[in-house]
Amino acid sequence: MSKGVRQSEIAREYGVSRQYVGQLAKQGGYDSPITKVSRNLPWEVDPAFYANTIYKGVTLHGHMMLAGKEKISATSQNKLLGFYRKLIRFNVVVDYDPDYLAQPGLTNTNGFAYVPRGAADKDYIIKVRPGVRITPLGEKLWRLPSDWALD
Repeated sequence: MSKGVRQSEIAREYGVSRQYVGQLAKQGGYDSPITKVSRNLPWEVDPAFYANTIYKGVTLHGHMMLAGKEKISATSQNKLLGFYRKLIRFNVVVDYDPDYLAQPGLTNTNGFAYVPRGAADKDYIIKVRPGVRITPLGEKLWRLPSDWALD
């Protein structure tokens, strides 16, 4: 799987379920990119907010930063390009607070918001403030990519 083979492909080849392959991989110490992104999120996100469009953009960004641009679909690349352009054009970053209200046209549910970028935010896509956890892997994950044409 670390070589880009999907659990479903392995499962088909051996006649077992994808869940079984995932269970064996986990027992063997494998962490999927999605698991790594989830473990390194800068906030403890309530599952009620997982459907939020900004949250999905943040997690897609993390997955791309781990796996590489070439490993995500063209559709996902287009979604990310729109997400990055919004961050740059409006000079904003993403913040999480369960009390943030949904903003029609920007986000579909409460919990996440685009907030003004400050000096402490540097090239992160997230708001850097007290209470935000940036792990060593998060140092890489939560920055704007330098290899995309974002203008």
